[in-house]
Amino acid sequence: MDELYIKLRKHVYERLDIGRDVADSELYEVIDACIYDESRNNVISIRQKEELKQRLYNSIKNWIFCRNYLKMTA
Repeated sequence: MDELYIKLRKHVYERLDIGRDVADSELYEVIDACIYDESRNNVISIRQKEELKQRLYNSIKNWIFCRNYLKMTA
């Protein structure tokens, strides 16, 4: 599942405009779309989809928070 997570995270970053703040709803939309696209090629259980969604959301929101914090302190 870690390989799938890494692959999905890469796709999410490619679809997002990470140079600006991203609304939660937009982030969830992109994550859902990436998971959906991947599930067309691979079987992903509902439980795995939910875990991936939460893990991707937390990871990207933490990255955005850290980026914004570093901008403020620079």
